[in-house]
Amino acid sequence: MDAPLTDALVFPVWFGVNLALGLAAWKVSHRLFPSDGILATLGHALVLSWATIVLAAIVLGLAYSLTGFALLGVVGVIALATLILLRRFSPRPCGGEGSGVRDADGWWLLLWGAVFAFWLSHSIVNGVMQFPTDWDTLNYHLPMIVQWIHAQSLYAPDCFHWSYPGNNELLGFWLVAPFSGDFFIGLNNLPAAVLLATQAVQLGLTLGLSRGLAHLAAFAVVSNFVVLNQLTNAENDVAAAALFLACLHCGFRFASSPTRAHKEEVQSRSREEAGNSLSTPLPDGRGSDLLYFAISLGLLAGVKYYALGYAAVAGIAIMLLTLFGTGRRAGLSLALIGAAGLLLFAGYWYARNWVVTGRPLYPKSFDTETDLISKMYPDVANTSFLGNGRPELVGLTIEAVWKMAGPIHVAALVTAPLLAVGFMVLGIRGYWRRGDANNLRNAVLGFVLTSAALVWLTTPFAVEDQPGTLNQMHWHYCPVRYGFVVLSLSILALFLFGSLWVRTLTFLRLVVQLAPSAAILAIAIQIYTACKQTAQDWETVMAGTANLAFWAGNLFLGLSIWPKAKPIWPLLMLVASGLGAPLCAENAAHWHRRFSAFYDRRQLAGVSALMAAETAETERICVLETPCYPYFGSKRQFQLFQPTFIPSAEWFLRYCGERNGSLLIQPWGGVSESWLGSFQIEARIPLQLRKHTGLQLEREFGGRDFFRIVLDREKGTDKDEGW
Repeated sequence: MDAPLTDALVFPVWFGVNLALGLAAWKVSHRLFPSDGILATLGHALVLSWATIVLAAIVLGLAYSLTGFALLGVVGVIALATLILLRRFSPRPCGGEGSGVRDADGWWLLLWGAVFAFWLSHSIVNGVMQFPTDWDTLNYHLPMIVQWIHAQSLYAPDCFHWSYPGNNELLGFWLVAPFSGDFFIGLNNLPAAVLLATQAVQLGLTLGLSRGLAHLAAFAVVSNFVVLNQLTNAENDVAAAALFLACLHCGFRFASSPTRAHKEEVQSRSREEAGNSLSTPLPDGRGSDLLYFAISLGLLAGVKYYALGYAAVAGIAIMLLTLFGTGRRAGLSLALIGAAGLLLFAGYWYARNWVVTGRPLYPKSFDTETDLISKMYPDVANTSFLGNGRPELVGLTIEAVWKMAGPIHVAALVTAPLLAVGFMVLGIRGYWRRGDANNLRNAVLGFVLTSAALVWLTTPFAVEDQPGTLNQMHWHYCPVRYGFVVLSLSILALFLFGSLWVRTLTFLRLVVQLAPSAAILAIAIQIYTACKQTAQDWETVMAGTANLAFWAGNLFLGLSIWPKAKPIWPLLMLVASGLGAPLCAENAAHWHRRFSAFYDRRQLAGVSALMAAETAETERICVLETPCYPYFGSKRQFQLFQPTFIPSAEWFLRYCGERNGSLLIQPWGGVSESWLGSFQIEARIPLQLRKHTGLQLEREFGGRDFFRIVLDREKGTDKDEGW
């Protein structure tokens, strides 16, 4: 069957499962948090949906049955079973505030709805309808997803980055695996961006910001180039920031909530005062907060290696707050449930690496003899802020944040040390004198800011990946996205610190009146700067935003008059399928028709077209070039493999034999230093390969050598550190 037609038939099923999953997660979240508003419930539902996909994918991967349709089936069954159980056995929440839209949130919800519509339009116009061009997406994220599809498992050693955690890439797998091509990868970070917005608002409210300031701070957090750029690719820094804020939000709520015994005491006293007329028990949200904290913590630890540091910061901070604020019993519950969350949603990635290589953080090891990172990049410590230590880094960091974000982020960056020290000193002092929870929470916030900043300062390759050049700093983007977690939290801390001082110093009333206007102006500047930097088709994006807003308004009106006894989701399924299936088919046809020509023009100089015409799909191809994604083909029809590191030409040729490789492609300019190591290129491998009898040079085309591999397959790879 033709690929576009197949995709058109798959789309209604895929959309229906997404709808069922979202509805089930929403209902579960609303029942667990009946007093939460729409934005908070949306954030909880996103976390629960994400966790369901990750857990289902891990189980299927362990059984080597991970396919797009298998994942759709398992998640669909879970979602439908949850909906049925909720309908039959779970009582409806009694009169919570979350049963309707809060008056105070009404206008803010409209603004956020417009932002989400703009993001969706941007992701579709500049992501789904375009071919991926982001370097990390083509070199790391998409190849990992495609190799999972080929291996039907999350252990895919043919991938150059096979050992990296991939919780955010599993969302990408969910989006592309059921279809014939990867054209929906542009939607990969839309859930993470929405989660970031919701958690920024909720964390601000939890920390003590007024509702208006919490929303303004959240708008500032998401108004930058990093968010706008990652809404069209598969990078994972927005996901790390969103889950970090989710951990803090649920963790602070858990640690600050009154215990059940305290609630029973308050309830008993209220009954006595009301003549025993209070019969409805007070809701206990501590268990729900703890559950979502554990899920968010596990998801965060499984996003990428450096997210482990932020997960440790969040876990330690909430543990400290719980022990000092609530007691050891609550601390023990936090430790056990948090460990379960880490095990379920992140444990697989590190256990897999440990079983295969003996190193959970492979290719990193703390033994110098087995540390592959030090062989690939001997001076890796010098690539971080702390390890590099050059004095010009301060000015370059401020310049990078200004260009990639804007004035609010720069203000948060510059004041971050003051904020961290101020919150810790004032919080500890206030807690020591009065023992109230707010001061303890502020002290822990200062600890979180300090510790998270330390993680950022020690993140490898934030400063440079070419020795002595500070190239990442001059390109501006990498240091900002690697520090996006810290910058996001610093903005919330800056707004909180300002609001606390304004309350204390009454003569700053003029600041109170001018600050919101200044913040709105700065946010507008940041949005304009971010849009200008992306240089995309913004007229089409705005037209799409208007259309989405129009249909959302019609949907809202329809829901208001739809009979409550009849479910609306079958109608939504029918409408979405009727509109989405033809568009999906058209997009798939464009993807397959233009894929080779697009990447030949940008990177491959005719190579992909040649492969499509002359290379059998059964061949296993070793590609010594980055990024490698275009070599897979539009339908992922080619089987690629790449080593993590090449210690020698002899090892590499044995490796090709072990992998049953039949074709080797390498650029004329030589093998990338990513494989050889920056300081270990005493003899160029390409020159050695040309002379090797186990390789036959078939052709030279498009700046590449095509070798036919004719090695002895029975000789295995030596037990050294090549892969």
